[in-house]
Amino acid sequence: MKYLRYQVQVGLVAVAMLAGMTLFEAAKQAANPDISVWESHAITILASTVFATVSAYFLLRRQFVLNQNLGLEVAERVKAQAQLEQSIRELQETLSTVKTLSGLLPICASCKKIRDDKGYWNHLESYLREHSDAVFSHGVCPSCAKKLYPDFLDGVE
Repeated sequence: MKYLRYQVQVGLVAVAMLAGMTLFEAAKQAANPDISVWESHAITILASTVFATVSAYFLLRRQFVLNQNLGLEVAERVKAQAQLEQSIRELQETLSTVKTLSGLLPICASCKKIRDDKGYWNHLESYLREHSDAVFSHGVCPSCAKKLYPDFLDGVE
């Protein structure tokens, strides 16, 4: 879109130069009808050179600004791409550290020990600590507390 706008600007400058040179030539002939062809062309060449130089300056300055903007846009996209790649790496690292338990776990119906892949029986807490990121803190549930400490909990509900 910016390039099309630039092309339109160049076209408008060319039309303005053509109109200006035509008016210049008409004014020159009206002001001095006895001017020789050589003098007429020398003046026209000089004037068109000045107009072209000024126009070229402004067009090149505009092109420079467009190139600068394009460079900034490319730099922003490169930065965004680098950030995206960094986020992807971080997510992949995080995903690789996630531990999950799945499948059937053979567990003793009495003591609740779990049999590992090597056939050894491990305490539930030890097995889960090794195969997950779980951390345990021990407590006593109310029904076990009544069973284990009946004297201590008399009258407490």
